[in-house]
Amino acid sequence: MNQIDQELRKIIEPEGKFSHFESILKCIYFGLIRSDSTVIDVGAQFGLHTFRFAERIGLDGQIFSFEIVPQFVQHIQKKAAEKYKEPNQIKVFNLAVSNTDDVVTFYQNDKNNGQSTIVEGHGIDFDQTSTSRIQSITLDAFFDFDKIGRLDFIKCDAESADFDVLRGAKNLIQAKDPLFIMEFEMDQLGLLGVSKEDFFNFLETNDFLAYSIDGRPFTNERIENNDQPFCYEIAVVNKRSDKKNFAEKNMPSIVWNWIKHTEWH
Repeated sequence: MNQIDQELRKIIEPEGKFSHFESILKCIYFGLIRSDSTVIDVGAQFGLHTFRFAERIGLDGQIFSFEIVPQFVQHIQKKAAEKYKEPNQIKVFNLAVSNTDDVVTFYQNDKNNGQSTIVEGHGIDFDQTSTSRIQSITLDAFFDFDKIGRLDFIKCDAESADFDVLRGAKNLIQAKDPLFIMEFEMDQLGLLGVSKEDFFNFLETNDFLAYSIDGRPFTNERIENNDQPFCYEIAVVNKRSDKKNFAEKNMPSIVWNWIKHTEWH
């Protein structure tokens, strides 16, 4: 097992505080984005990372947040208006993000809104969901590449739809070279009706590389050797992007620094 994985297990697993991964993610993007950055937050929920982005980039950058639960959208809009007045750098949309521009079924988890999703079967309380219909968009179709400017970071937490979000953003990633960090667990692919081979073939076809947060390439060979990362955050970049160097070198250094200074959070 990789040393970063070993140390994370010592910190996180005994008390089950997997929310620490959110703090690690913050440290990663704080090492990347700056005052004039544009960032995208897919699955913003109540705005944890949206407002952390705003803290980092200030009023000169742009934040595009997407959330399917209406109550969360209203919370972000209200808090952004109170904190930054209007208009401000935060734009929030009550839309699903996927690999299709269509109206899709929305499963709102009545017991845990945070597990609401467009993926049938997701979550430990899926039997307690109610259904409605919601507009789904792809990031490729939503954004005008000529007007969005520099795009540095995409955070994706789409409740098992993360690979579909990635598939619907391939042209945006190729054009703008952001670091795309997604939550990823192999069993989620089955809910989308795809295989791990589909996932790795997609990366190869589009000249993308995936990394675990320890900076090691995330490959099919690792899965075959039962070397899945302890942290479920996976970074995806263009093979020729300068973000590749960040993923391989800066990201593990940032995570290791977090491990040594857990009092930061």
